[in-house]
Amino acid sequence: MADADGYIFWYNSRWFEYTGTTLQEMQGWGWTKVHHPDHVDRVLALYRKRIVEDQETWEDTFPLRGADGHYRWFLSRAVPIRD
Repeated sequence: MADADGYIFWYNSRWFEYTGTTLQEMQGWGWTKVHHPDHVDRVLALYRKRIVEDQETWEDTFPLRGADGHYRWFLSRAVPIRD
């Protein structure tokens, strides 16, 4: 879950299991730390545009680094719900 500015403040337990991170590490824009460096700028720009600016559904595919250090591809979606 995120606030109106896109600042993420909640993740499900699967996120922490896969990434080996903590909530303190991931809050806000911390999630960018586990994105592949070749994709993170594109993912961040699209997320901000769709969720924060346009307030529309966001969907993207990208590799995330697991706790084992290997990257795996994921499909992710977010839907802004207001009020």
